[in-house]
Amino acid sequence: MNTSNPSISVLKKACIFLGKVEDTFLMACFSIIAIALLMQIIFRYCLNSPLIWTEELSRYLLVWITFFGINYGLRRGKHIQMEFFYNKIPKQCQRLVTILTQSLLLYFMILLLSPTIDFVRMQMNIDSSAMQVSMGIVYIALPIGFLLSSISLFLSTLETLRSFAQAFKRG
Repeated sequence: MNTSNPSISVLKKACIFLGKVEDTFLMACFSIIAIALLMQIIFRYCLNSPLIWTEELSRYLLVWITFFGINYGLRRGKHIQMEFFYNKIPKQCQRLVTILTQSLLLYFMILLLSPTIDFVRMQMNIDSSAMQVSMGIVYIALPIGFLLSSISLFLSTLETLRSFAQAFKRG
């Protein structure tokens, strides 16, 4: 994004760095799930002594993958869209629809931040059955995912507004 506002530029660079960290984290989570499930298969069927924590770990990592995956999809533009109608409208209207969609989604993400933080607080004193970890650790992925998604949507909306303004100036 080529912008005159240095704070937006710093935020953009921070998001690029966080995106790389997030990508690495997601790959690590998938790898851990694969290893845990493979261990479960080996212990259950070869050693006849199933592990009690592998399924729970996999489920909790899937929660993290889901909420970090929201931002992953947003950053790459990989979420599903209703392209049939979108592609039939003029380019300027497409930009307006994109701005409206991004703004509504950003509003929704910000709206969900507070209740998810409250939910995490309520879960902090509850331990999981097999691993005995605080459920707050499991569910803190929700507000983190919504916050990261909000930042990405904010920057994406600014970029869309900037391109819309430039196209409008050109005629």
